[in-house]
This record gives sequence, structure tokens and C-alpha cells, in this order.
Amino acid sequence: MVKRVLLLVIMFCSASFLSGTSSWAGPATKPLPPVKISIQPVQPDVSSATILPGDTISFRITAMTFIEARELRVKVELSDGTELVSGQTTWAGPASKNEEKVLILTVRAPQKGVGKISVHAVLPGTAGASFAAESWYLLGAEPNKKASVFDARPNVKKDGKGRDVIEYR
Repeated sequence: MVKRVLLLVIMFCSASFLSGTSSWAGPATKPLPPVKISIQPVQPDVSSATILPGDTISFRITAMTFIEARELRVKVELSDGTELVSGQTTWAGPASKNEEKVLILTVRAPQKGVGKISVHAVLPGTAGASFAAESWYLLGAEPNKKASVFDARPNVKKDGKGRDVIEYR
């Protein structure tokens, strides 16, 4: 009798696991926010490295919610010498599920250094909780990093798997 009950339990558990109705949800993952924001140059041939000091570039900022939202807030921050030429740096309003809200922004790259455009999207909640997403874009090539001792190693020895072998003497 005990063997039959045990056999039935094992069959039930394996059948529910194989059919996908198991209560085990798998490894824990962080849930994604129901809002997404991105920033891209309008011109397809422009990249961060091709932007020169003083260049004027137009950007498309796209915000999308994956839920119906009574209010979506978008804010753009320009830093490190980046100047606004035209466009809005804030927007707020209702957003439908999977509907894209697009802002077009034209900026001037700084004369020195690398400028930055940061964009933030917020879905304020009714109980004080809110969801947010952010993205950023660098204007100009990144400055050269300082050379380290490991960058100028002559004839680095490798082990059998191709990994560097560092010898201490």
C-alpha cells in the first residue's frame, strides 16, 4: 500500500513538473520595470566616436510603457558642456500600453572634453512607489585611458589554455 501511494506521488510530481504546472518557478530573477527609454542619433551614420567638438546633432528619445499609465514623466539632462539648440528637455502625460512617446532634441557638443545626455523616464505610482528607467549617450570619443603596466608587457607567456602566465621573481 505504501509503495502504491509513494508511486502515485512521484508520478503526480513528475507529471506536473513536465507539464509546466509545477510550483517551482526556477531561479530568482529581478523583475524588469514596466517602462523603457532609449536615446539614438537621428542621422544613421553618427556614432559617439564620430562627433567632433562643436558639432550639432539631433537625437530621438523614445519612451515606452508596458502598462497603461495615467502619467509618464520624461526628463533630459545635459552635462559636461553639452548645449541645447532646440527641443524639449521635459515631457509629462498619459501613456498607453506599448505606445512610444518620442522627443526630438538637437544639441551642440562641447568644445572640450566629452559631453553627456542623460534621459530618465518615471512612472509615478499611486501608493508612493514608482518605476524608473534611464539611458545616456556620450558626445565625442572617450578620452584615452592611462596605460597600465600590463599594457606594455613584452612576450607574455601563455599556459595550455591560452591564459596569461605571470611570473614573480
